[in-house]
Amino acid sequence: MSSIIYGITAVVALALVIGYLVSVKKKDTWLFLLFISVLLVNVGYFSISVSRILEEALLANRVSYLGSVFLPLCMFMSLADICRIRIPKGVTAVLLCISAAVFILAASPGYCDLYYKEVTLEIIDGTARLVKIYGKYHIIYFFYLFTYFASMLAMVAFVIIKKKITSHKYASLLISVVFLNILIWLLEQLISVDFEFLSISYIVSETMLLFLFSIMKDFDALKNEKTEAEKEAAQLSTQAPADNTAPTQTQEDNLVLSEQLEDIIALWQPSEALTSREIEVLTLLLDNCKRKEIAERLCLSENTVKTHTSHIFNKLSVKDRSELIEKANGILLSK
Repeated sequence: MSSIIYGITAVVALALVIGYLVSVKKKDTWLFLLFISVLLVNVGYFSISVSRILEEALLANRVSYLGSVFLPLCMFMSLADICRIRIPKGVTAVLLCISAAVFILAASPGYCDLYYKEVTLEIIDGTARLVKIYGKYHIIYFFYLFTYFASMLAMVAFVIIKKKITSHKYASLLISVVFLNILIWLLEQLISVDFEFLSISYIVSETMLLFLFSIMKDFDALKNEKTEAEKEAAQLSTQAPADNTAPTQTQEDNLVLSEQLEDIIALWQPSEALTSREIEVLTLLLDNCKRKEIAERLCLSENTVKTHTSHIFNKLSVKDRSELIEKANGILLSK
């Protein structure tokens, strides 16, 4: 029965990797490596459960440890990205070296007795498992995991105190991710069970982290968009004439554009033809409508409007809205 569950978790882990590759456009290296680590853990557990000789089980055990050792590092780095904490490259290199050293130790059974003093293969009801007597250096792996779990808790506490994450819901989710793995790990150390429940908790954790990562990326995109809009407004304000009684150049431009939008659309010949929806979005962009207003008028999401806007800019060979308006005015003048 355990081998079936391990097989299911391995398939789910593989599906999550494929889903991440297909659905996420801007991929995060550490989050992707976290998905790969969870896949290796579950493939290793499944391979152990169906092994029939000790050598096969030990090889599968090494695959499992390859994921288990690097998984806390990937989770730590992913949390740092979500919490907007920059880890220096030198520190990252040291952490990678430590993880590699711990993996070499964990992969040593079958070659020496440093990690497992003794190990045998036991098969019960068709499911195999390793029966281990830990060696004197096995505690290093416990210390390794404990250090990462403590570091992740400290990181979450830090961002909550510093209010880098203002939503209590997201903060609670971060804490839950760490505590879930700590709790299950401790239970497995204290209670003798034939099933590795961490295989399931890792899948739950990576799903929760992906959810948080997506939310934070969307938040950053909105923040950058707001900053860009503020910069654009500041640039336009500095270009205004000193005489406040006369209309500004921007006001005049918008007035001309709003009156002659159809002429501009008709005269503009992009290298790639605009779709009907892109023409609708372009018309509203030239009419100086904000993204939110365009989304409301056309019954679209703001992300969809952003995508259409990007396509329009590419097809019309402009960088931003101000260049778009400037080019449109040039078309009117040459008419």
